[in-house]
Amino acid sequence: MPKPIWSFLGAFVAVLTAVVFFPASLFAQDSEPIIGRIKDFRSGKVSTQVPGLVKELRVRIGDEVKKGSILAVLDTSRLESEMAQAEGELAAARAKVAIAKAEQALKQNIFARQKRLKRSAAFQKARYEEAYLNVQIAKAQVRAAEADVKIREASLRQKKLDIALSTIRAPYNGTVMKLFTQVGSFVTAEAPHILELVDNHALEIEVDLSAEMAERLKPGEMVTFQIHNSGKKHKARLRAILPQVSSRTQTRPVRFSPHDPTHLKHLAVGQNVSVFFANQKLNN
Repeated sequence: MPKPIWSFLGAFVAVLTAVVFFPASLFAQDSEPIIGRIKDFRSGKVSTQVPGLVKELRVRIGDEVKKGSILAVLDTSRLESEMAQAEGELAAARAKVAIAKAEQALKQNIFARQKRLKRSAAFQKARYEEAYLNVQIAKAQVRAAEADVKIREASLRQKKLDIALSTIRAPYNGTVMKLFTQVGSFVTAEAPHILELVDNHALEIEVDLSAEMAERLKPGEMVTFQIHNSGKKHKARLRAILPQVSSRTQTRPVRFSPHDPTHLKHLAVGQNVSVFFANQKLNN
């Protein structure tokens, strides 16, 4: 057989051998898309810790807010009046401590004089015992006055805290989804909600997978997803396999965090996306 043919066959065998020993992962292709949905990482009702009349509502539905920004302000007229009263009561309580300490010092001086007379002919046991008892009473009165000061200080701190809490701030970055009150309304301990806030800066993708497939996934595993029919795929990493199974579909919800959160920035909670897995994950 001519030499060129042998050379051609040798090259073909070499290529075939290389193909046979390539890792299968190099040929793994994405599955058909599985529909996932956008989920918020955190959301909730922002509520007040103190009852009061809504004086200001600084946001509207759809507004984006930053953590710490003011959402609403309650009227604090009553609280400020109570705080002024608490300050006066504290000042009076501190004055009583000063008076009690002065009384204690006086009683101690009287007791000291009786004690010095203990070895003299002028010593009277009844007066000595009375002076001693008066000192103990004076000490107790000082302790009681000081305890009253602590109570008044705690009351004043609570009034100041209530005033501070009357300004409701955003607990995290997010978008206002609902308003539960308006200016002029009164919020109470039974109905404390001001608004609903969704953190749309930390959205995730949730996919319902069969329990068998979910168990084959590894922590941190990467998948790809596609928004609408853009044709462009993005990466997402497995964050959690939720510990629940649907009784109807026998599937488990699995959460993925996008490699680049900005890819989900303009999407809405509940919106569908297409998620692609490596084929061997579906077939093994």
